[in-house]
Order: sequence, then C-alpha cells, then structure tokens
Amino acid sequence: MKAVALLAVTILGVIACAYAQTTAAPTPSPWFQCTNGDGFYANPYDCEKYFRCNGGYAWAFHCPAKLWFNTDISACDFKDNVVCTAKPTMAPTMAPTMAPTMEPTEAPKM
Repeated sequence: MKAVALLAVTILGVIACAYAQTTAAPTPSPWFQCTNGDGFYANPYDCEKYFRCNGGYAWAFHCPAKLWFNTDISACDFKDNVVCTAKPTMAPTMAPTMAPTMEPTEAPKM
C-alpha cells in the first residue's frame, strides 16, 4: 500500500513538473552555474523553485500549487516529502530615521 502511495505521489510530481515546464516560459539564470552537468537542481534560496541545466545553461522553473522541488526524485512534490535546505535571503531593511533635534521654526515671510 505504501509503495502504491509513493508511486502515485511520484507520478503526480512528474506531471506537476511537466505542467510547469509547458505552461511557463523558462528564464535563463544569470547567476546559477551548471557545474555538475545536465540535470535538475534545487534552488539554494527557494524550495518552490529549481533549475534545469542543459548544455551549460541553467533554466529557472517554479513548482506549481505550493509544491516543493524534491531532489530525490528530481520533480516537484508535496512539502511533507521534501527535505529543503534552502537558505532564504533576508529582505532589505531601511535604516532607522533620526527624530528631529531642533524645534520647528516658521518659514520666513516674503
């Protein structure tokens, strides 16, 4: 029974990844390097994204429907089946502003 469930999840993940690849135009990555040859690779910063390396080019993809990329099966999968090691980047923060140190004055009259 467990094998049937695993097979069903695997098939669903493959279908989901195939759907994502046919519905969204891939974008070449300006920063991800295909140093390990052709294949599928997890995005190191986002569990819902992955790269497909082909001929030295990295193409960025996004898993559909809140699925995460599973490196064990090289496909999108349910979150509970994925061990994600992504390190999210921190959103930029604004520097604190200083409160005025002088009392406001009236503008000169013209």
